[in-house]
Amino acid sequence: MLRRNSVSKIYLRPLHESKLDVKEITFKVPWGHVSGRVWNGSDSSRKPVLCLHGWKDNAATWDRLIPMLIPEVPNHQFWAIDLPGHGLSSHIPQGMMYDYKFTIMLVTRILNWQKWKTVTILGHSFGAQLGFLYSGLQPGVVEKFIAIDGLTPMVWSRDDAMTLISGLIEKHVEREEKWSKGKRPSHKYERILEIMLETHLGGMDTDSCKILMTRGIKETAKGSGLYTFAHDPRVQYMALSYLSHRQLSFVAKNFQSEVMYISADEGFKYMSPYLMDNIENWLRKRNKRSVRFVEVMGKHHCHLTTPETVFPFVFQILAK
Repeated sequence: MLRRNSVSKIYLRPLHESKLDVKEITFKVPWGHVSGRVWNGSDSSRKPVLCLHGWKDNAATWDRLIPMLIPEVPNHQFWAIDLPGHGLSSHIPQGMMYDYKFTIMLVTRILNWQKWKTVTILGHSFGAQLGFLYSGLQPGVVEKFIAIDGLTPMVWSRDDAMTLISGLIEKHVEREEKWSKGKRPSHKYERILEIMLETHLGGMDTDSCKILMTRGIKETAKGSGLYTFAHDPRVQYMALSYLSHRQLSFVAKNFQSEVMYISADEGFKYMSPYLMDNIENWLRKRNKRSVRFVEVMGKHHCHLTTPETVFPFVFQILAK
C-alpha cells in the first residue's frame, strides 16, 4: 500500500552557483536518429542515469528536476532522451506501429552505444512503465529504478483487451492513411499552447507546457509564426503491453534493483486494487535491495510542475 512520507528538508544549493554542463546529443538508429540532452556528462566516469519521459512528452520534462539534482549528486550524469516519435527524435517508418517492445529495445541500444554495464533509470509515467519492464527483464543491469507517478503497464480485462486491440488497429490504419495525404494542422504559438493545456494529461500549467514545447513543437517554415506538434501522430495509437497480473508478478519478482516509487496524490490512478495491494510485495520477493513507495503532493507531472516535492526522494536514492 502507498504511504505518505513527509518531505524532509534537504539543503538546495542555489542554481546560479553551479555551472551546469548540458549538451545536445544525437545518435543513429536503424530508422533514423534519437535525440536528447546530456547533463553533467563531461566526465564519462560519472554514474549514468537514463531519464525516460512520459507519453507524448519529451526530454524537456526533466529541465526543472535535473538542475536541482546535479549540485547535490555531482558524481552522476543524466541522459534525458526523446523517445522514438517524440521531441526531436525520428519517427518510425510508415506502416509501423509504436509499442513497448520497440521502445524497450532502445534502452539496450543506448547501453550498448555507451558501453554501460549498469545504469540507473529515472522514469515518469510511460517512461516509468518502460523502466519497470526493463528492470525486471534485465535483472542486474539496472542498479536503481526511480518511478514517478507510473510503475507497471496497465492491466486490461480479457474483453477490454480484445476491444482495445481491435480499435487501435482500425484507428491506426485510418489515421495513417489520412496523415499520409496531407499536412498536419498548424497554429500560432498562443493557440498551440492552448491546445496543449487543454489536452495534455497531468494537470500542466502554462510554464510547464512552454518547457515541453521547446522540444515538442516545430515551426512549419522559418519566420512563419505557425507551428505543429513534433511528436508522431501515431503515438496516440501505441500498442499497449496487454500483460496480465500474473505476468507482471513474474517481472516484479525478478527485480534486483533498488526501487523508489513516487506517486502523486492527485496523479494518474490507473493500477487495479489487486495490483496496488500486491506489487510492493512482489518487488520485495527475491530482491535484497531497498524498495520504497512514497506519495507526494502534486499532480501527474509533479516532477515538472512542483519538482521540489519529488527532489528529496530522488536525491535520497541517488546519494546512497
